[in-house]
Amino acid sequence: MKHKEWLPRYEEWKKTANEMGLNESANTIVGDYRNHHVKISEIDEGQHELARAQGDDAITVLRTHCYVEFENQKKIMMRIRKNTIYSRYEEWGFRDLQHIRVEDPDFDHEFIVKGNNENAIKSILDSSLCNKIIHFKNVVSSGHMSWRQYTINYRFAIEVGCLSSFGGKIWSYGTYPSNISITDLFPNTETSNLARYIDPRPLSETKGNAVKFKLILDTLIDIVEKLETNTSL
Repeated sequence: MKHKEWLPRYEEWKKTANEMGLNESANTIVGDYRNHHVKISEIDEGQHELARAQGDDAITVLRTHCYVEFENQKKIMMRIRKNTIYSRYEEWGFRDLQHIRVEDPDFDHEFIVKGNNENAIKSILDSSLCNKIIHFKNVVSSGHMSWRQYTINYRFAIEVGCLSSFGGKIWSYGTYPSNISITDLFPNTETSNLARYIDPRPLSETKGNAVKFKLILDTLIDIVEKLETNTSL
């Protein structure tokens, strides 16, 4: 990216980060935003499955993992995936969770929801929150159709209280497990108290659009706040 194109984005990012109370160091951003501790880390997820299939050992995948810590007293587990042939296959690994329809036609058509408490999750995913999540997916999926954009569109996932892993190591769709575990990032936090969205781009690109960056955290916090404050759970 040319300097004259990069500089305004960098300045917008610094302004947004300052307003949100975030601090950055060593490819990690941390802070307390909307009364929740957040951590955004660039993770080397290892080799991409297509690269390994082609015998190319040099290609690795850097993705931006966005986490929000929250109080999950009822141990609610919820996964929201884009409804594609890939997600139907990959969610088989979470077969202990129930497939839940929230009775919102647009949302049920767009996403697969799995969880451990149908009544609680239906209560959390009311029409207002469903519309916010649809808007979020549409915004982060906008842009030219690169292979990363393909990943955003077809492997979109929001994880609440149940993070995908493989052998204890961080793992997300389309890569082999990384060398980093969730406990490396959060040594004192149970995974049931974490919500996550993975942006399939390096941190520098995720920050390159401050509006989308803020929307990621706002959407995660909108979800966990609804869970934390819902007295019917």
